[in-house]
Amino acid sequence: MEKNENKGRIKMLRKVKRQMKSVIEGVALRKKQKMLFKQEFQGGDDRNEVNLLLLAHSLEKGMGINNPRRGFGIEKATRLINEISIYVARVKHPITGYAYNEAMSVLGEYIQFTVNSGVDISSLIDVYQRILEQYGIKRVNAGYTEIDVDALYNSIDFQSALHFMESRHSIRSFEKRPVLEAEMEKVLETASFAPSACNRQPIKVFWTNNSNSVFQISKCVPGNKGFEDDIPNWAIVAVDRTMFGEQEVLQWYVNGGIYVSHLVQAFHAHKLGSCIFQIPIGTDCAKDIQKVADIPNQYAIVCAVGYGYPQHIVKCLAAARKPVSDYEVYF
Repeated sequence: MEKNENKGRIKMLRKVKRQMKSVIEGVALRKKQKMLFKQEFQGGDDRNEVNLLLLAHSLEKGMGINNPRRGFGIEKATRLINEISIYVARVKHPITGYAYNEAMSVLGEYIQFTVNSGVDISSLIDVYQRILEQYGIKRVNAGYTEIDVDALYNSIDFQSALHFMESRHSIRSFEKRPVLEAEMEKVLETASFAPSACNRQPIKVFWTNNSNSVFQISKCVPGNKGFEDDIPNWAIVAVDRTMFGEQEVLQWYVNGGIYVSHLVQAFHAHKLGSCIFQIPIGTDCAKDIQKVADIPNQYAIVCAVGYGYPQHIVKCLAAARKPVSDYEVYF
């Protein structure tokens, strides 16, 4: 009887010990998550460049809606010209900055749009002209364009588009040759059409075809066991966290994910194979990749993409897709 009671006590103690261990591990995990969350947000006091892009996008969006209110956006246009004034005062050659050219181009379109509606914004125009005369501008597409949607869609062959999307596979067997800079720039130019929140385009792609750097990245990346020596080029997709506000924490991963989808399709369009590798947040492998690629702390690493010229015949996983009924939810 006493022996059975002792067994019961031991069993109960073991159960309590397991529960205590689970509680302690849970507390430690939440503490680590809280620390990572705090580290993730890199927003700084200097929001000048971000403000240029956000205000410019807001004015552009206002011009692009149906029947915009007459005289809309004057307060935002005034704030934008003030931000531009701050920018030109702190940057040596403003005309070399994308944010400056984007802001000035959009503001120029907004001024023309507002003047045409019969609203007096002469004080705004005076400041704009002074900045334009002193610093110049490299105009970029701004404002809006009216598109014949029927003509647009009629120009797209659905079967060709479907074949392109269906035919893209993750490639793990490459020729042993680097993708040169000229070809990579074509890929990145194609991928640049990826949408982003408020068109802020916060992406930075760190890429290499250097054999030593490729070897170092291949050692860091998880999930490439068995073909770690077969990838001749690496691209690390990262997002500038300082371009997001306190209410947008972790949204950089959403923007980064959208871009990665376009990037691998861009590789496919240029007859290059690619394979995406997740990089877990806050792990040693993420830190090692950051060090090898010399990625500044303000950038969050989204993923690594191995890419190159595919071998003539490659094995592609079947990777069957779920039926739509498994993931669609009508509400």
